[in-house]
Amino acid sequence: MGWEGGMLALGHEDMKNQVLTASGWLKIDWRDEFLVWNPADYGGIDELIVFQREVWLPDLFVENTAQNYVELGNDAMLISVTNDGSIIWEPGIVTETSCAVNIGKYPFDTQICDIRYLTWMHTNRTLSVGPEFEEINLDAQLPNGEWDITMTEARFYSYPSTYRLGWEHTGVTFVVHLRRKRTFYILNTIIPVVMLSLLNVLVFILPADCGERMALAVTVLLSFTVYLGIISDNMPKTSESLSLLAVYLTTLLAVSTLSVISAGLVLNIHHRDPRHPVPSSLKYLFDRSGHPSSWTRRSTLKKTFSNNSEASEFTSPPETGSLAPSGHSEHLKELQVVCETKVKVKENGEHDVQLRSMGGGGGGGGQRRRGGGHVPPECRRLMREPEIVRAPELTWHEIGKSLDSILFWIFFIITNTVTTIILLMFVGW
Repeated sequence: MGWEGGMLALGHEDMKNQVLTASGWLKIDWRDEFLVWNPADYGGIDELIVFQREVWLPDLFVENTAQNYVELGNDAMLISVTNDGSIIWEPGIVTETSCAVNIGKYPFDTQICDIRYLTWMHTNRTLSVGPEFEEINLDAQLPNGEWDITMTEARFYSYPSTYRLGWEHTGVTFVVHLRRKRTFYILNTIIPVVMLSLLNVLVFILPADCGERMALAVTVLLSFTVYLGIISDNMPKTSESLSLLAVYLTTLLAVSTLSVISAGLVLNIHHRDPRHPVPSSLKYLFDRSGHPSSWTRRSTLKKTFSNNSEASEFTSPPETGSLAPSGHSEHLKELQVVCETKVKVKENGEHDVQLRSMGGGGGGGGQRRRGGGHVPPECRRLMREPEIVRAPELTWHEIGKSLDSILFWIFFIITNTVTTIILLMFVGW
């Protein structure tokens, strides 16, 4: 008995229930020696078209059906019988078959589904079934909006008989290779998720005083939750394969949760009572780490010395940005190198500034000062305002800004790394 399969339309693949719906037709031919006649005895009739219920039909069924077992065709279908006993039967059929899906690369996935036809009671002792061609006829196929059929196969299939040992039931397996059309999912899932991941990072760019930082962080978190729920609704509840997209969304959901927690901690630090002293450990950390918060305070000290300074024959002092703002004595030491002064703080608050020649005495190695006791502008200001030597105190606001900068780069690197890895796995896995 020979088989040929043709597919008219691929209905859809229900990924959640792992069911493939397809419609098509089968061309089955065999020879029945009891239906042979001489056309000359019957007025030259060499072919009869009769209802299928009027002749013997093989007991065929769809083995991997996802619905009730039913016989092929129906009593209203016709069948062709020729005078030499050749019979051609072309029943139309709509199948719903089980198809184990692999959701690992969803929505960039490909699936392989099969439709298995097998004899019910006849074994190869009395009936042998096999394909006439090696692929499915797709000439009459209608296009499908979700899947492309990349390849088809027709294979011989057999199953050992359970009631007649040593014999087997024979049939045909039609294999369909499917590739999902990706444009819809890229525009409606992939791009929005990647954009949301960038918004997740921008939480730490918003000023802490704007009042919308936590609202943005929580909104992004809820958005990831919604997308993860949508993806989960379309996925089969199976652990045999794990969707990369679901893993990506779960990772971004975890990152978003951490960003909400981090944003809350930063806001708590930013709005902490200024009267509450900054612990010495934090002062040491942010002053010695070379973080931008210490650069800002050092540049403020530099501007304090340089603003409104008068012209002087002395060269400008080295950048005070190199001074450590944590110790008053270090600033005085550096100023003594520049100005060659000695500042003595008396108990009554007055200051006695003694100038020393840079070369020692009045020798030629030193630089002469015109006008007797000319004092450089920087040193005169030091005499008037000695408190400016002190470094500005580290505040909770500066710590909050520093943490914002650190967290921005941490979350930026994590988000981009995860996104890059997932996209590479989609392409190459």
